[in-house]
Amino acid sequence: MFCTSVKPAVSLIFSRINFHLRALWRQHRAAVMALAIAASAAVATAVAWAGAALENQRQEAVVASLRAARVRTISAPIPSQSVASRQSAPDLPKFSSQDFTAQFHETAIGVGLPVDEVAYTLEQGERQPYMRYRVTLTVKGRYIEVRKFVAALAAEMPHVTLDSVHCARESTPPQQLSCDLGFSAFFHKA
Repeated sequence: MFCTSVKPAVSLIFSRINFHLRALWRQHRAAVMALAIAASAAVATAVAWAGAALENQRQEAVVASLRAARVRTISAPIPSQSVASRQSAPDLPKFSSQDFTAQFHETAIGVGLPVDEVAYTLEQGERQPYMRYRVTLTVKGRYIEVRKFVAALAAEMPHVTLDSVHCARESTPPQQLSCDLGFSAFFHKA
């Protein structure tokens, strides 16, 4: 008995809603169309905002992981200067600016990362048993390309360390990052 009385009531509610919607459409077509367009625009804006927020979170995670990699590089233990540790330390390559820069650029090209600006500085400290070649560069690309480049350098050139990372998001396209990277390459002192 309860079910039979509820069905007509629900049907009556839906028929009244249908009647009023049709009347609204007949009397105010332009207003209903404008409202539908505004609602569609609001939904599109909300979707775009959510996508931008998700991209921002992903890029913040990228920067955090690059900073963590920098901290791991900087906080690596410094070997003692005893004779035994110097004999077990890996040999540093001999310095050749042309070979080093060619290999550095080939690594960037290999991962598909365009290099904008590069600066090289050679440091020969009197008290240091090695030469330090500082490389600072600006690259533009996606996070995955920057990460592949840093990993490829670590794998191909173990005498190169990552010193600094600073990334900023380009305005167009939103996936692009502009990163200033700082590296140090260590070479055998002749």
